[in-house]
Amino acid sequence: MNLSINIRASYLSSYFDCPRRAAVKIIPELLRNAGFEPRQRAPIVSAAIGIAVHHGEYTVMDSKLKIGVACSEGNTVDSAISEFDEMAKEELTYDSMVPDKNTGEKQVIRITKSYYNMVQPNIKPKRIWNPESKQDMLKANVSDGFFLTGHPDLLMEGDIVDDTKTGVVMRSPHGQLGAYSLLLRSNEDQCKGLQSVFLKRTTLKKPQPDPVIQMYSQDMCELVAWSTINKIKSHVQEFAETGKPEAFPANPMSMLCDKAKWCYACDKWCPFGRK
Repeated sequence: MNLSINIRASYLSSYFDCPRRAAVKIIPELLRNAGFEPRQRAPIVSAAIGIAVHHGEYTVMDSKLKIGVACSEGNTVDSAISEFDEMAKEELTYDSMVPDKNTGEKQVIRITKSYYNMVQPNIKPKRIWNPESKQDMLKANVSDGFFLTGHPDLLMEGDIVDDTKTGVVMRSPHGQLGAYSLLLRSNEDQCKGLQSVFLKRTTLKKPQPDPVIQMYSQDMCELVAWSTINKIKSHVQEFAETGKPEAFPANPMSMLCDKAKWCYACDKWCPFGRK
């Protein structure tokens, strides 16, 4: 079977949490052709908050690149809130920390303000990528019909990739950062370092924690990225040959293994999922 599969950089850091769940995003058409219909669910609010904060990040960094100074905090926050409100027009899957749209907006505001006041003053952007632009997407052939794709957040002066994350728990970004390094070097761009910014989501009853900024080994991140890419290729190729979901190992110990809310795979073709 001739394959043409895009592996997004953002899939790499979380792939091993549950390869079967990840397969729904990587090969939805192959699954449908084999008779497995991915479960439908509304986007989760945590992802909407992350996208909104990134929109604010893009707005302020675009200003710094174009006119040499940051736009106002108000403009940055307005940009983030506008993006969140647009996503909230459709159904979202809310959680215990963010039970409704109003709470989500408040989280977006305070996380974006934290980024604006404590992160962006120390960043001198050299290049930014618009995640909504297909022209901005980087792509690299990783052989056998597979392509690595992605939109890094930004490249700082000194050719250091900077990637911002939001979430309740800080997870390893090695695979995703390594993918960005591989993409840049494959497209004849410079990459001399990798940095992650983590903005923690907490209940509104608690103060917003300070951002966590950390540098990572470029060699280690690229090694993790290649290892994950090769494992994804192996799993997809096995599924293409056999049509069996067992080609993708399942992880019922994953925190997201839950039929009711979080997993696209549980409903139809994965027997796991906590009751």
